[in-house]
Amino acid sequence: MATFVDSKRIMKASRVALSDEVKSRLDVDEGDMVFFIEENGKIYLKKAEA
Repeated sequence: MATFVDSKRIMKASRVALSDEVKSRLDVDEGDMVFFIEENGKIYLKKAEA
């Protein structure tokens, strides 16, 4: 079951700022890489593992 975490507006230059809660759940910080993954018509955000 999916859990709603946060919502944001897309800013200038197609930027989206992640909330502290989302960054904490993904364990990401400034400079980290994330992946946008499309699966069954949905887009997921995932931390890129080194």
